[in-house]
Amino acid sequence: MDYEPIIGAAVKAGESIKHYFGQALELEGKSQPCDFRTKADLESEKIIIEALEKHYPSFNILAEESGFTDKKSEYCFIVDPLDGTNNFVLGIPNFTVSIALQKNQKTIFGVVYQPVTNQIFRAEKGKGALLDGHKIEVNKEDDFRNASVAVSVGYAFSDEILNIIQSRCFALKCKRFMNNWSVAYDLCLLALGRIEVEMNYNCEIYDYAAGRLIAEEAGALVTDYQGGSVDDQNSRFIATNGTSIHQQFLEIVGKIEKT
Repeated sequence: MDYEPIIGAAVKAGESIKHYFGQALELEGKSQPCDFRTKADLESEKIIIEALEKHYPSFNILAEESGFTDKKSEYCFIVDPLDGTNNFVLGIPNFTVSIALQKNQKTIFGVVYQPVTNQIFRAEKGKGALLDGHKIEVNKEDDFRNASVAVSVGYAFSDEILNIIQSRCFALKCKRFMNNWSVAYDLCLLALGRIEVEMNYNCEIYDYAAGRLIAEEAGALVTDYQGGSVDDQNSRFIATNGTSIHQQFLEIVGKIEKT
């Protein structure tokens, strides 16, 4: 299968987003005050969907803003036209375009484009992860004191849970605790070897599907909160560089469901 049109759609959408970056845009509320869309989200999604329907007309599409288009296919695109809308509106250049392709609910390809830094992360199942055409891998850091830990939470989350995770990480003296509001890019940072842990807690599938595949193909270990296997649809998982840091973080997180 030719995946280049998917990458092209992500880049074209990203360029449209960059055009709006720094402007004062009207916000359209969704589920709650911190959940909203802008003209940039909608234009980006329109560009992506038009490209996908042109090149893959029989495939299903699940897009953040327009929902599910069911064409009765075993293939489905998972589209986040602007992952990190809060950052985008605030003028923080930490946002991406994220597109994943699943076959029978298993992710087989993913691309994450960071339009500010012009970085193209991509991965095909079983063929490794690339940044701008060059292979990338997770790092081998195994000392939790040197670990950067990113935690991403969905809109329906408990402040208490987030505070517990943060306090436990600080108790073990991790290097940095991050809540960056861009799941896709955090997973790419893990794949690139820049951070050691990304925890996902109830974020939507379009936030993480492409980034998770990129991280896994770069060598990341992905499990549930108890260390077991977790399918591509599950929104609660831990992704790490696969060293002893994984077990240390499991000990922090494993009790959360019982807290």
